[in-house]
Amino acid sequence: MSYERTVQDQKIIIDLNETDTKGFETNNFIQVQARDKLFILIKKFVDHIPDKLDHFERVHHTILIQGKRGSGKTSFILSIKKQIENGFKNPNLDAPTPDKLEILSIIDPTLIESKEHVFINIITRIKEQVEEAIKDKNDLVYKNWKSSLVKLAGGLSMLDGVGSEHLKDNLWDSPELSLEKGLSNSKHGYKLEENFKNFVHQSLQVLNKKAFVLILDDIDTSLNEGRLILETIRKYLTTPQLITILLGDIELYSTLVRQLQWEKIDPKQTLDKYELKDNRAHYLNQIEHLEEQYLIKILMPENRINLYSLSEIKKSSNIFFLQNNQPEQFVDQFISDWVKYTFHSIDNELSIKYRNSLLCEQLRTILQVFTNWNKDEISDEYIYSLQHIFFTSLNKEFKNFDFFNLSQNKSILIYNFGLYIAGKSKLIKQYISHFEPDPLDIELNRAITYLAVLFSIKLHPHDYLSFMIKTGYVFIQFPYWDPKLKAAKIKVIESEHTLSASKFVENFKLNIGSYSNLRFGSKTFGTHFIKRDDYDLIRNHSFLSIFHIQYFDDESRSNYNFISFFKLLAFIADCETNEQTNGIEGMAEWISLFKSNKVQRMYAGKILKIWDETADVVTNIDQRNENKNKSIKDFMSLYIAGFLNRILIESEEYREFELNNYNVSTSEQIFSDNLHKINFDKSNLKNKETLTYFEYMYLCPMLDIQHPIYQEPILSKVDVTTELLTIVTNPTINKLTKPDFKKLSYENKKEIIQSIKNWERYAPYTIAKKIRKDMGYQNASHSHIEHLIYQIKNEK
Repeated sequence: MSYERTVQDQKIIIDLNETDTKGFETNNFIQVQARDKLFILIKKFVDHIPDKLDHFERVHHTILIQGKRGSGKTSFILSIKKQIENGFKNPNLDAPTPDKLEILSIIDPTLIESKEHVFINIITRIKEQVEEAIKDKNDLVYKNWKSSLVKLAGGLSMLDGVGSEHLKDNLWDSPELSLEKGLSNSKHGYKLEENFKNFVHQSLQVLNKKAFVLILDDIDTSLNEGRLILETIRKYLTTPQLITILLGDIELYSTLVRQLQWEKIDPKQTLDKYELKDNRAHYLNQIEHLEEQYLIKILMPENRINLYSLSEIKKSSNIFFLQNNQPEQFVDQFISDWVKYTFHSIDNELSIKYRNSLLCEQLRTILQVFTNWNKDEISDEYIYSLQHIFFTSLNKEFKNFDFFNLSQNKSILIYNFGLYIAGKSKLIKQYISHFEPDPLDIELNRAITYLAVLFSIKLHPHDYLSFMIKTGYVFIQFPYWDPKLKAAKIKVIESEHTLSASKFVENFKLNIGSYSNLRFGSKTFGTHFIKRDDYDLIRNHSFLSIFHIQYFDDESRSNYNFISFFKLLAFIADCETNEQTNGIEGMAEWISLFKSNKVQRMYAGKILKIWDETADVVTNIDQRNENKNKSIKDFMSLYIAGFLNRILIESEEYREFELNNYNVSTSEQIFSDNLHKINFDKSNLKNKETLTYFEYMYLCPMLDIQHPIYQEPILSKVDVTTELLTIVTNPTINKLTKPDFKKLSYENKKEIIQSIKNWERYAPYTIAKKIRKDMGYQNASHSHIEHLIYQIKNEK
């Protein structure tokens, strides 16, 4: 009758305070399905042992417990060993169980002396358990056992690396065996397998047991020991009265077997020298076939047992975590709390993403991540613990970026992050910048988890705006730079890591910004051209100098001046981090809000999501025809409303309200409506004990269009950026110098096309028009764009 266990209602409690490798308590056993399958296999093996020794067939009763490093194999087998030793006395154990088993102590080949053959080690353990149990050495059963041992010992010297002196001095050192040295070892050598079967049988007769259970741990971690053990199993461990349990990774065993086959076929590497160049495929096929047959023979597929991840186990069992003597918590709630207190987020979707990511990790990793975490004290120590847990993955992923020195200047940390994500693909960049796990990449998820914890702990509300500016400027524009110049541009950014946000915005545009768009009168990311006379007015006599950016054009050898929304945000960011307000009305009082810890922290992924969306808002405002006759002040009002609206929408505190997710474009009405939905009252904010990040930013005087700084006459002027068409010309040929689209590399053309939002929805004619009109390229013909789009789509 077949057995199938139902574990749907099983309750598993994992004590996070128990971090050592040891067996879990029976009632809290994690790998229930694997355990039950193991017991069923053992029972089947025992039930089919013949009554008489001469009826024994040559069999390999070998079971593989399959799992990666850290999957809990050792803890699993320690629990199994304990249950077998206790005679399966467990009221919660429903699986059929065998009886009369003698379990040997676990053998870890990596801990065996290099000169000691593992076969000798196995025999020694059996011998020790028999001698410990024997009471009457004059008993016939004991004498038969002793005789079987003597016969077996005679042939052991035939094993590679095993000599008579080793047997005498290191194994038994008994008079009986010393007397046997004079016998012909070769007689026993060719009967070594048969003698071992008899020895096992006689040993079990003494112990009154049916079978031995031998456990071999970590044999796949050492090539030499691993190959030796597999060959020992194949040649000698062929009695049905010995059940061998191997722990390891089938992929590593496969590698061991493949090496064995090569050594057998080509021990002197003759094929490698003379044959493989021309017949490699032929020999590789032979090796793969032999490897497959070898594994099937000694590690039969039906005898392989997988250890499941907690993610899989959770589908059929209720898992609880126990920590610091607190009441046990359901795993979903525990991880939600981990996200809440570590990332300052109550976003259920985020909790689900991290739960799915972390529970797919190896059990050891999961336990270490959560064991070192304490919701009441999340500090740099926890970051350091994650560095150790994920060391290999982080070291590989952050090869050229220092995210490990937690005492370094926060600006360096932020710039490093910007450069790190700048080189990633568009899809991967989104996962990283929003600190959300990638469902398909475990290695990357470890890096994302580490970075999410790092920035959640290191960043405070007064750092958020600086984080947006310094990171956003890099990773948004990086893909559109000429690949040949990227390395040089990165060096520029690295040299400027100590700059304030304001200086960074100025120098970023001055040194590495794409100036070509300005030469053709297109709007450029929240900037507005001002004429020389207006610049002279504000240069020394106006607070508007904090909005100012200047560009130098190599061809005309002239400076051009702009009012920049992002320079305004950068100035606010510098006020927060440096606490220098330049005497601007209301700013000192506003800064005191975060100094008094009144501002709630926010999930770091939301911060850069706000940046992404704000960039879209600003671009949309700049490109709308309805705005072309508006004043600079009107543009600033739209930018500010759009920016604050994105913070409001991304703030988790307001998720219960059905906010309009559309962006501000031609009026502030969407933002006003959203404020009305949350019953927003600015007059009550200063009396609140704590402020949300949105409330805090809303109170910033420089984000209030009614502030005196916005009453400057220059801002009331209509934007004149389009006049650059006549101002900026090539002095040599007196006409606009537009870059030739057809002369760009295919990769550059592809990047430009894909930079157009929703480009796949547009006809080639429309895309060509956008490239010519909005991006300022010549020779972007309809037919050429149509051909390029065909190439890009066929790449997929």
